[in-house]
Amino acid sequence: MRCIKSIFIIFGLLGASQFIYGDDHGSQMQAPIPVEFWGCEFNDGKTMDDLMPVIKEWKKTMGKQDYVGWVMTPTFVSEGYSSSVGFTGWWPDWSSMGKTLDHISKKVAPKMDPKWAEVITCGTHMIATGITTRTAENEDNDSAVMNYSQCTLNDGKTPQDVLKATGAFNKFLDKIGVTEMSAGILFPGTGAPDGADHAITFWVPSMTAMGDLAQKFISNGGPQVQQDLFGDLQQCNNGSQFSGFQIY
Repeated sequence: MRCIKSIFIIFGLLGASQFIYGDDHGSQMQAPIPVEFWGCEFNDGKTMDDLMPVIKEWKKTMGKQDYVGWVMTPTFVSEGYSSSVGFTGWWPDWSSMGKTLDHISKKVAPKMDPKWAEVITCGTHMIATGITTRTAENEDNDSAVMNYSQCTLNDGKTPQDVLKATGAFNKFLDKIGVTEMSAGILFPGTGAPDGADHAITFWVPSMTAMGDLAQKFISNGGPQVQQDLFGDLQQCNNGSQFSGFQIY
């Protein structure tokens, strides 16, 4: 999908070993992976109905790649947010990413770029390094509610501090029975806007699951636990929320 004049977020290619932190639960943090994001606008008169046939043809043209891709549409975003549709995707490692991007450049883009351009126009291209910090018990969902917040580190604090606090936070979530939430940290790299040190993201399979998560969190003092663990480490914005479904 290099085709869509772009929004790839692949946060900086950071060394894997320095960011791995785990505990003894399913919240085990995994090795860093490359993640991409696209932010796009529908062209005049075009809608998701026009986009779906292009996605179907793109998927066929892509063939079998070691890649996962999702469409994102905004549900709760700030006034300055400009994308009416976006995409995110990831690979298991950077070698797989390189092979896929070469395949796209040679085999996919020449055919698909003009077809994407008929429906959407994309103005940003960013890449990031992502670390999964929590995995839902049942992660085989093809739809999700996605939340993202940009954060800056306080003076003297490091990503390792944030990951350590995240391990403790996962234990709190385990204790209050949060099972449907996946989460990660994204470290910005090429194409990402300046200003944020990292972004935090969490996904749940539905708005019902989001409501259940919020109720458990509030009822069990989650905001105070969050402040105790992260208040001295980072400052995060209010974030944005998207609805998404898997396309590849």
